[in-house]
Amino acid sequence: MKFNLKKINPSPVIIFIKNMFTKDLSMTLTAFIITVFVYIYVGLENREEKIIKIPIVISSIGQNLSISSDIPSSLQLTLLGGRNSLSNIDYGKLSARINLKGAKMGDNDVTPVIDGYLPSSVQVTSIIPEHFIVKVDEKISKLVSVSPEFIGGDDALGDWAYSISPRVERVQGPRNILNELITLRTQPIDVKKTLSNVSGDENAKIEKIVKISNNISPYIDIDREKEFSIIFRKNEGYVKKSIFNAVKINFMNLKDNLEMKEADVLSVKNIVVNVQKKKEQSFQLKDIYFYVDLSGIIEPGNYKANILYTASQDVQGVSFMPLTLKVTIVAKSGNSVGTNVGGGKISNPEEESISEDIVGSESKSGDMSPPQEAKGVQDQSPQPKEEKAGDVVQ
Repeated sequence: MKFNLKKINPSPVIIFIKNMFTKDLSMTLTAFIITVFVYIYVGLENREEKIIKIPIVISSIGQNLSISSDIPSSLQLTLLGGRNSLSNIDYGKLSARINLKGAKMGDNDVTPVIDGYLPSSVQVTSIIPEHFIVKVDEKISKLVSVSPEFIGGDDALGDWAYSISPRVERVQGPRNILNELITLRTQPIDVKKTLSNVSGDENAKIEKIVKISNNISPYIDIDREKEFSIIFRKNEGYVKKSIFNAVKINFMNLKDNLEMKEADVLSVKNIVVNVQKKKEQSFQLKDIYFYVDLSGIIEPGNYKANILYTASQDVQGVSFMPLTLKVTIVAKSGNSVGTNVGGGKISNPEEESISEDIVGSESKSGDMSPPQEAKGVQDQSPQPKEEKAGDVVQ
């Protein structure tokens, strides 16, 4: 049996490749070397640095902890890569994550981790800062009084009085910051401009809506968009009345297993009130009740507390000295069930609900709850300054 075999001619491509490695080997090697050199040169030529800033994001901090020190808001990154690679990065999706899952109270040395996509051809050549200290403290809750900020000071009010609602606000945050916080200020109010077109009769009034000041620490947890109503009224309907007697302070709501050993102040003095003209003759001391709410104290120690008051509807403002006092709390001896110190519960239901809120305690000198709003009581201009009296009466 015979087979006819037909010769197959190789394709031109195969012939060309064969000739490259047989006849023109030196030329082929030269071309390869030039190609590699050009590739490397062009690649290095197009690599460039880019400096960017990315936001810092805090994650996984404990429920009962809060950051209490300033930390950077952003990191600076230096990137090295090809121009095309750098231009294709979505920089808006890059961030520096700080994981505080294992953080403890006090100083924590943390190292940021870059979140977001970076091409493998892009290198991070520097991070500034590479690490930093985050201070963490116990998170507490506290009621704080709200006070308007007047452009030109309280003197700009003239013969106008004001009331603000709500007068207190609950805030949360690190203990070391809230211990120093007594008053929340509002955004500045131009009193002269606000009252310039108001009629001069004694029934005139005007409302101004404001928000909390932008200068409040960012580590204080508060609704910064909440609106507060300030009502300005002519002051002719009230008269100033001075009380020369010292008035007893009532201490209340202390835990059953604790007792008050001593207080550096037991009464208030230099009391001045604004009372309605028609009620001036019938006004009595019992129309004002001064007290200290000890409900936030949970363990023995030395504490600083605000002196609070509630007053009848006929009283528009109360000024008194001092504003604060210091108390020493000790564990109660024996197993007997104690009672509230001095005077029992507040009779006003609204005040009672406020007084039972825990505002945090401090083993050394923590601030307690600030002056609270009593039902029917209006704040008198100007508001208390921290080193002076409660409500300054004009």
